[in-house]
Amino acid sequence: MNHGCWLRLFLLLLGLMVARPVAPLPGQLPPLPEAERTSGVVVLVADARTGKLLGGVRADQAFQRTYFPGSIFKIAIAVAWMQRGGFNSRTEFTCTGHDTVAGTPVRCWLGTGHGKVRFVPAFAGSCNLYFQHIAAGISHPELLRAAKQLGMIGPCNFPGEPIGAPAVPQINVQNLLGESFAVSPAQMLRLALTLATRGRLAIAPFQLSGTRYRPLYQGLRQCVQKGTGKGAWHRAFTVSGKTGTVYRDGTRRRTAGWFVGFAPADRPRYAVVVLNPNGTGSDAAGIAGAVFGRLM
Repeated sequence: MNHGCWLRLFLLLLGLMVARPVAPLPGQLPPLPEAERTSGVVVLVADARTGKLLGGVRADQAFQRTYFPGSIFKIAIAVAWMQRGGFNSRTEFTCTGHDTVAGTPVRCWLGTGHGKVRFVPAFAGSCNLYFQHIAAGISHPELLRAAKQLGMIGPCNFPGEPIGAPAVPQINVQNLLGESFAVSPAQMLRLALTLATRGRLAIAPFQLSGTRYRPLYQGLRQCVQKGTGKGAWHRAFTVSGKTGTVYRDGTRRRTAGWFVGFAPADRPRYAVVVLNPNGTGSDAAGIAGAVFGRLM
């Protein structure tokens, strides 16, 4: 083979090497352009098998940026209800879009209401009235205990966490839907890991497995399959998660959105949190879907 043939063969092989996408090394993340080009978005990714924080987008703001958890707090309400006894996934309420709970006017984000709804579809569709009714029958210590167990309150044990005990929030009927205390993306990531591992990677490990919690995990799946988190849906694997949308100021015009989730749902490899400070939970779910797609 002459020199010209060798040169052409070398250039061909070099072209194939350059064109072939390079998979990220273990413990590294691929580029996440969908999040990087969205102003202010924070994304955190952890290995759901080990709990190791892998990084993300604007990960340096994991502890600095805090917002109300909003409807993410419905996870704590559900867990508290399941722990206290008397939980029944067939418990039904009628959501007309507005109601009075414990003397407080309550509105659902879906103005027309969800109609007659049970636990799993109420969770997937993030029905405010359903969870206000449920939470009104749960004591402050029970709600606080569930939120702490899940990682939404207190330290989250990730590198770089500031020293100091966060204030313990007061939870009452006015803020049952998570608009009284702020959480950081790092705390939300601990929540995602706790859910993904059925309590194994909680700060204080506890059991989130068994038939008692099965409706919670059904709700997390359905939230992505056909609920408020369907932007995170993927054809190739199942994502579980929950959205939350909160108002940023008193005008109730500017919102921030959360998505907390993990995938694959049956054998989680990644836990992901997205905070979109200029959007909704559904917007955050869409970014999470793109992130999961690149990770998997």
